[in-house]
Amino acid sequence: MGNTDLSSKGTTINRGALVKNYISILNKIKKEFSYNWLTDSQIEVFERIRDYLSYPGSVTGFLYGISGSGKTFTGWMLEKEKLLEYIPDGPKEKYELSSSIKGVVIDNIDWNRYTLRNIIKDLALSNINRYLLIGKYAPDEKLLKEFPLNLTEEDIIKVKENIKNIGFILPDNSGSTISLWNIFRR
Repeated sequence: MGNTDLSSKGTTINRGALVKNYISILNKIKKEFSYNWLTDSQIEVFERIRDYLSYPGSVTGFLYGISGSGKTFTGWMLEKEKLLEYIPDGPKEKYELSSSIKGVVIDNIDWNRYTLRNIIKDLALSNINRYLLIGKYAPDEKLLKEFPLNLTEEDIIKVKENIKNIGFILPDNSGSTISLWNIFRR
């Protein structure tokens, strides 16, 4: 496969084409990613979570960081390594594990005290006592072990290299706010 150039070369990018290419990149990443794709910041938090999950019994945590810091990618890696089953779309009323993995990572938690307590209650009622919640901000209540995920310029360079290695060239967004989402924006 040749490289697909997503830079505009001085022309206006068609938003529809950019979204289509973004989805293509995302699908290819999901198919081909591995531990080696993690950035240094993601490796640090992934290893801390993996160590924490090695404890017997109930293990609960909250992974948080700015939008575009790689939280979701870290959640995917936890599932790929068979540490937790990944649930992408936030809280549910009932949780059922679809694999032999004995815990979950739940992404897109837009939490408040009420929501957080209900998620914890619903997980307990579903007999799930090993979980990691993912959201933008750390909860005020210290009910869960916290795992902050930071993002550095080196992390962004690593992600761009990973994307280039699967055949995509991204626009130069060197002046953008630090966020992995901004890699795809112009």
